[in-house]
Amino acid sequence: MTDKVTLYHRTKLGQVKVWSIWYDSKRFVIHRQWGMKDGKMTQTKETIKPKQGQTAEERMIRMVENHITARLEEGYVLKLNNVRQSILVRKHEIDFTKLPAEFAPQKPVREFSPIASRDYIFQRKRDGQRHFVLVTDAGAVRLYSRKLEDKTDHMPRIVAALKALGLPACTVLDGEIICDRDGEDDFRSTGTVCRAGAAVGARNEKGLPLKFMAFDILFHDSKPVWQGPYKQRLQLLREYLRPGIGLPEQLTLPECFDLFSQAKLKVKKHKWEGLVCWDANAPCVLNMNGKAARAGCYKWKPLQEGDFVATGWEPGKGRLETTMGKLKIAEWQKGKLVQIGTVGSGFDDDTRDAARHWKYPLVVELEYDKQEEDSRALRFPVFVRVHPDKTPDELR
Repeated sequence: MTDKVTLYHRTKLGQVKVWSIWYDSKRFVIHRQWGMKDGKMTQTKETIKPKQGQTAEERMIRMVENHITARLEEGYVLKLNNVRQSILVRKHEIDFTKLPAEFAPQKPVREFSPIASRDYIFQRKRDGQRHFVLVTDAGAVRLYSRKLEDKTDHMPRIVAALKALGLPACTVLDGEIICDRDGEDDFRSTGTVCRAGAAVGARNEKGLPLKFMAFDILFHDSKPVWQGPYKQRLQLLREYLRPGIGLPEQLTLPECFDLFSQAKLKVKKHKWEGLVCWDANAPCVLNMNGKAARAGCYKWKPLQEGDFVATGWEPGKGRLETTMGKLKIAEWQKGKLVQIGTVGSGFDDDTRDAARHWKYPLVVELEYDKQEEDSRALRFPVFVRVHPDKTPDELR
């Protein structure tokens, strides 16, 4: 029996969560235990068997290491004394002269599963880069990237437009920088400003239809409005960003819908990237540990499906180093098979093992977010199945 590893974490409600793991090296059993400090603990055990050329002991040790790594990445710590007293924002942690590196507003939950008892506000998801706006205690406007890098000098036109709004000091907005070309998002051009140096970014901004789309307000006149329901925060935003005469062209609000069915039709009709589905009555979860929680809103994307040619496979890494990690994907272009990328998601262990013995090339069905027009690369591809009834030549 190995020594028990115990980790600690602060929950959103301020309680301390305890998580432990250990394994039995003779019986090849992994034990896990978790619960609230000084409260009832839940315990499970899992028997590990040899698989894919790995002994039970090798698999067990690898799984324990992966579990511990995952918890540490979530913000768990090894010593109880190192657990933050609170992960919620306290007044002394934001002095409104700059945003601290630990500032971490919530991110969307990856999949939308509507709950009938809740009200939602549906917004068009844009393909841009997340940024925060701070109106300092002295009234200056600062622009920060998602990684809390100061980007104020990169986008002087957007900063000037934000100044014209007349937002009070000690205000923080959450939003996205988008390059809006007649309703279509040009993500690559956005990067020529946001990812460049300040001088190059400012020069590129002059020739681009760049906008700041504000989708949330976290502080207003030093008041923590993030603690209130989203529908109130959105209404407050609308009081400043009223469409029509007087609103600078560099600023915008998200397109909103009350009905999911209506929003989905718009996405399909205009080929939008997807939706952000906000819980209208939920507060924001604002952490000050550098780890953004997934809460308050959800992402929904319409997946596309298509048949492509798999030309071979690449070995994986870690536990997959002895089997298939990714399939090489190609499509016909002007009579030739051209490689357009790889797919590594959607496989179970049996399929990965079988893929080493398939006869290539062959036809596979994939789901994906979108296909880039120039490179033809697939965004977020997922393997669905092999098509033994089709040949690669049929896809010409």
